Amino acid sequence: MSPFLATCLAASGSTNEFEQRGDRFWNRAFKGGQRLPDDIAQWPNREYNISGRLDGSPEQDVWINRILNVAGNHDIGYAGDLTEERMERFERVFGKANYELRFELPITDPKYTSTVYDSEKNPDALRIAPEIRIIVINDMNLDTPAKSKPLQDQTYEFINAVITSSHAVEFEGHFTLVLTHIPMYKPAGVCVDAPFFDFHSDGDGIKEQYLLSEDATKGFWEGIFGVSGNPMAAGKGRGRPGLILNGHDHEGCDTYHYINQTNGTSAKDRSWEIKRWPEAKKLNIVGQEAIPGRRELTVRSMMGDFGGNTGLLSMWFNPETWEWEYEFAQCPLGRQHLWWFVHILDFGVVFLILVYGLVSILQAAGVDVDGNLGSFSRWLSSVVSELAYGETSSAVPNGKLKGKL
Repeated sequence: MSPFLATCLAASGSTNEFEQRGDRFWNRAFKGGQRLPDDIAQWPNREYNISGRLDGSPEQDVWINRILNVAGNHDIGYAGDLTEERMERFERVFGKANYELRFELPITDPKYTSTVYDSEKNPDALRIAPEIRIIVINDMNLDTPAKSKPLQDQTYEFINAVITSSHAVEFEGHFTLVLTHIPMYKPAGVCVDAPFFDFHSDGDGIKEQYLLSEDATKGFWEGIFGVSGNPMAAGKGRGRPGLILNGHDHEGCDTYHYINQTNGTSAKDRSWEIKRWPEAKKLNIVGQEAIPGRRELTVRSMMGDFGGNTGLLSMWFNPETWEWEYEFAQCPLGRQHLWWFVHILDFGVVFLILVYGLVSILQAAGVDVDGNLGSFSRWLSSVVSELAYGETSSAVPNGKLKGKL
């Protein structure tokens, strides 16, 4: 399946600069990669097309080179910067900002196919054909105020379409993978980035933000994933299986968002809580019947100062439990210091080659290079001595200072 990448361009730059960086992205950094065709990046709908089949057939090899780009602040800006012009150039160069893909895993073993839902043969079954639903969301303009309300409305229309076209929470076999840029809300102290908003002085919108607001975040957990604090809700409030992948926080973070259905006397008394993934596992919160939740993975930055990271997500289907399982690993490619060392070394080698060539030419022309170099060295030494000790005549040839000691 295609790698998931957050592009890093200058939203504030000119259109020409954007085009140049786009050219470097496709023809140098990810040469051979293919932009996802617009007709494949579909709008959510109850009647949808399968984007690909996870059967290993040659027809599916086309996905090996396709790249899914997630719009970020360096691409289109924050809500107060995002305009129709910026969105148009991003989508033209890198693909749509909001879309979904559906990948189906064919199951042919009668042992398992007999347990799958069929309106006539098996109407009471809760198992449905295994499927991964990838949802790419532009969350740069979810919070307000936004410079372009039509673009913000479009994002919310997309999310509403995602929710209304989702399968019922009771069914098993589907996995929802959400790709965004700005991480979900977390109180200060959970990750490196804490909640922060800055606004343009002219009132046009958000100038910068570190995390989504609590309300926007709740829309993901309770809307897209269908998790509820009410144990009497559909599927006991446990929601749809899934995961959120994002970036923006350069340090990266791995968290678990959950809601304890036993707190208080009613659902309105319960609120979302967040813990680091290792801590949540240690406290045995993950998987508890009355504590539904979802994991959020914020990939550490690919910038050199942060180890040049990328994330590797591996997924597979377990037919016995009828669930998708996964593993995630950070893949540091190395700091930028090695990159600079290699380039400085290259520059030094080129410089020495040029000097050697120049010396060879001068010697061939009859120039006494060694003699001239010696004269230059003596002159430079006298200049340094004068700067360091004052008048050069203050010392006699045997090195003794004039005058009395």
